[in-house]
Amino acid sequence: MGIYKYITNKCITNKHHRLFEELINRETPILPEKNRKRVELFLDTFKWLLEYLPVKPRRNWIVFEAGDGRYGWSDLYLHFFDKVYGGDIEDFSKFHPGVFSIQCDFSKSIPLSRRSIDIVVSHSVLEHLTDISAVLSNLDRILKVGGYIYLTVSPLYYSAEGAHINNPYKLSNWEHLDPSSEHYLQVNPMVNRISKSKGHELNKMTFDDFLGYVSEFPWSIIGYKLMIDRNPIPGYVEWDKWSEMDLMTKGFRFLFRKEGHFKNGIPSTLQKKLASQIRRCKEDWYKGIMAQNKSLKDVKSLYMSLNLFQFDYDFLDFGSSEGESISFAIQHLGGTQGIGIEIDPKKVIEARQRGYECIQGDFTQLVFPPDSVRFVTMNHVLEHLSCLSTVKRAIESAARVASDFLFIIGPYFDTDQFLKNCGLKFFWSDWTGHKCLITTQQLQEILMDLGLKDYVMMVRKIVKDSSDSAIHPLNSPKDQHEYNAEVHPEKPFVIFNQPIYKEIVCYVRLRPLKNWEDIINAVEGTI
Repeated sequence: MGIYKYITNKCITNKHHRLFEELINRETPILPEKNRKRVELFLDTFKWLLEYLPVKPRRNWIVFEAGDGRYGWSDLYLHFFDKVYGGDIEDFSKFHPGVFSIQCDFSKSIPLSRRSIDIVVSHSVLEHLTDISAVLSNLDRILKVGGYIYLTVSPLYYSAEGAHINNPYKLSNWEHLDPSSEHYLQVNPMVNRISKSKGHELNKMTFDDFLGYVSEFPWSIIGYKLMIDRNPIPGYVEWDKWSEMDLMTKGFRFLFRKEGHFKNGIPSTLQKKLASQIRRCKEDWYKGIMAQNKSLKDVKSLYMSLNLFQFDYDFLDFGSSEGESISFAIQHLGGTQGIGIEIDPKKVIEARQRGYECIQGDFTQLVFPPDSVRFVTMNHVLEHLSCLSTVKRAIESAARVASDFLFIIGPYFDTDQFLKNCGLKFFWSDWTGHKCLITTQQLQEILMDLGLKDYVMMVRKIVKDSSDSAIHPLNSPKDQHEYNAEVHPEKPFVIFNQPIYKEIVCYVRLRPLKNWEDIINAVEGTI
């Protein structure tokens, strides 16, 4: 009897069905109650696989389960396929009679012939491994061209249920992300209970990380299912460290097909196909959040972010004011169509009246799908934010939504103390709206903390002496503009004995770019 005819919805839901009873009664040393639960989970997972496979599986397919462990399913797959291999870092062969067991480290090698497996399966294993790229590379090596790889992952580290912590109790409300908790950021929560057992460490892999890993291989996505956490995120979770996507994805299933074996790299057509599929996955994630009416910090912003998919925007402008910075990005940075994010509703209206696309929102709170645009600009905006942690959150959000680069430009505050010692100041240094007088060193530290190490920082518009109109005497009122001798107090004439500049410019490269030299020359400056 064919596999499709043998397993049906009735088989899954009816625990008295013949198939269920056959699997329950298979020879195994696993305790009956644990085995019953194991069979239930297997049938649910296997049914999903059968629904998404574009071809009917054959009994002569060769199956490899990576990480079958004590409670894995390799012996259950044997009920449907004639030959099944099961692999793990320890010897669990006694728990899976009839299976060809292999003891190995998947990140180093898998002792099976190249392109010998029809379907690779792995269930709740990847989140425990240390070198995901190496593991997937070894699985790809043994998989036949046209074969399938079925991965189910439970990246529970950032979800409400915790990092697999269940001793002495199971977490349920992100306690492991509470800085005051004894479980805060644990990587081996079972160390006291199963100290001699390998594979319980957690690698903190997120949904977004996973999609990055699989994009390196010649696979296409056949089907996927995303499991979103329904619990509201408590206030003690540090939002500036993790994205909503990281926190709310507690599980997912993916079925891939190997499209070929390419000695000279993956063809661009296949790369574009997979990139498009990955983008669709991320879009579905955000739609799923909205469908569940999650109480995010700004649900309205989620709708805004989804609009990015409906138009062909290639850049975002954070804090666009009346829109001149959007025009700047088109003229100097190679943008074609951009949209601004501005918190002031009056400025949004002004930008639209001038012909710029702009939406109202707080870009430090917005949720954006990753790699939605090529670049993000922050043109004289970071100094308006409340503090350095908010600046960091804004840059992190920009780096997530952009695929190519970030452009940052703002006032140069490094020499404010020097000017003060001279009885002088830049007129913008005491503007009421400038709440965060960020220096070049502080900006560099934020970039390094975020792992954004590939950047070019410049200064521009040198000021040689105090006659420059940007320089005011210290006793000049706040919130002024260019110096006017008829309006402002008299200022001393000072020739500056150290370099003083008006602006800082920073370009952050997010991936290799052929036109990088052209981009960093968009604005003249001194490195």
